Amino acid sequence: MKISEVILERIKHSHALDAYVKGAVSKISEYILSNSMIFFPEYTDHDITHFEAVLETAIDLATDKSLELMSDVDLAILTTSVMLHDLGMHLSKDGFETLIDPEGPMKSIDGFSDPPWNKLWLAFLAEARRFDAKKLEDLFGPSFRPVTDFPSFEEPWDEFDVLVVGEFLRRHHPRLAHEIALQGMPSKDGKVVQFCGFGSEQEEFLSDMSGLVARSHGIALRQTFSYIEQKYGHRIETRSAHPVYLMTLLRIADYLQIQSARAPSARTDVTKFKSPVSTREWSVHQCVTDITNLTDPESIDITARPDNIETFLRLKDWITDLQRELDLSWAVLGEVYGLQAHSGLNKLGLRIRRLRSNIDVAREFSKAVDYIPKKIAFTAAGSELLKLLVGPLYANEVSVGLRELIQNATDAVKELDSLVDQGSIERPDPRTDVAADVQVDFMIDEGDQNSWKRKVKSVIITDRGVGMTPDILQNYFLRAGASYRSSSAWRESFEKPDGSNRVQRSGRFGVGALAAFLLGDEIRVETRHYSEPCENGLEFAASIETSSINVVRRQCEVGTKISIEIPEKL
Repeated sequence: MKISEVILERIKHSHALDAYVKGAVSKISEYILSNSMIFFPEYTDHDITHFEAVLETAIDLATDKSLELMSDVDLAILTTSVMLHDLGMHLSKDGFETLIDPEGPMKSIDGFSDPPWNKLWLAFLAEARRFDAKKLEDLFGPSFRPVTDFPSFEEPWDEFDVLVVGEFLRRHHPRLAHEIALQGMPSKDGKVVQFCGFGSEQEEFLSDMSGLVARSHGIALRQTFSYIEQKYGHRIETRSAHPVYLMTLLRIADYLQIQSARAPSARTDVTKFKSPVSTREWSVHQCVTDITNLTDPESIDITARPDNIETFLRLKDWITDLQRELDLSWAVLGEVYGLQAHSGLNKLGLRIRRLRSNIDVAREFSKAVDYIPKKIAFTAAGSELLKLLVGPLYANEVSVGLRELIQNATDAVKELDSLVDQGSIERPDPRTDVAADVQVDFMIDEGDQNSWKRKVKSVIITDRGVGMTPDILQNYFLRAGASYRSSSAWRESFEKPDGSNRVQRSGRFGVGALAAFLLGDEIRVETRHYSEPCENGLEFAASIETSSINVVRRQCEVGTKISIEIPEKL
């Protein structure tokens, strides 16, 4: 790999730094050239040229004053971290076997709450078994199949198995970069290939800092602070290094690698990508024709010509995300170095603050393309649609609304029983205001003396089930058609490893709340999740037209109570 002359000129005065950097770069380059990315057959290029471009961009991002303030140690760490940051994506199949071996050499780094790799892999497989059809198609293409049992390393793997491992590594390669720096690259027969030196205390420090900076491109910057402070004392400067500043350089430089050279059209002319995600990523890279900063010294100007709405929207999201990263990076730099005027470190900064592109003004950009550059899709008219749906959905049968609420209450009780039986939780104290796990009370109008004429004025359905959190209330109970019992969170708790349910469901959670409006115009809900203390119960009242529901905390027992006033017309 070609190292920037700026870096080589600075580190050549220290034999130790020069040897460390050139040794690591040489070993990693040799490994990359001899190992293809078998788990990422459809990814945009992550070869040596990508690493060179990231390093060059990182140096270009640093202001002249910042380059003066950066130490030779900083430049050594930056170079090595660039080489490490995507290295985990070059893992071989033998290396993956070593990675997830519970008796293998790869261990979690103290200071991060990372689970062992074998447990992380098993947790990922459990999650992958719950992927819905859209998720599977996005990741693996239209010929996807549900993720079930994964083959052993002695059995043959097909393309789908390879892509599943690729998705796992994509998620966790930033962490792996740090561990590779300290422990080596997982290889065959349970061994590792060492890239970074450990012959002295300084080399161990350089490896740790390089790995941490590489790791930071996949996590929030502030998540690294406690590790630096606990191990080295201070996040501002440690042993002449300024790791937080290096992290901002790497993450922005990596983000900026969206040029068409990383997705050559010659390949897409002969290759049909199976994954829609891969197709969109390559299309986005191909549509970017130029990245400059000629008009405004603190701005990046992006010129692109996305030829369809999906590519346009993906590019727009990328620009938005990069601007967010810039804003966050500047905020963190101010937080860490802003008060360091006495040492001049407050001058550490980036050359750019903002992005501009030819797609920013949709009206002007629309003149250059043959499609409408806006997100246009089917949408619902909120409460108006719900009012139109409620009656026809249930054939205007009041009994159906009551049945749905009872079924949901029954399911909630089954779920609590399942968690107790699994040993996941201790059984909470049963609520004392009802005599059964699910109880339905019909409140009678006492005003009429003729008992045969008395009317039901309200219905109350109470259960001793799992209860609801604010998140479940907002995103599932109150969202028509959104089923919590189809969500990953529910499946994680109530699905067996083979994909079957521990709880046989009867209701259609996400429909039951809507069905309640067959019984009345307003519902009152009182609920408390089993994981919350007694004072953290929730209560609200709402009609189908309520625009902002006032959910208040109150003391109540575990479970849910739903009350519905019955109107005169019923």
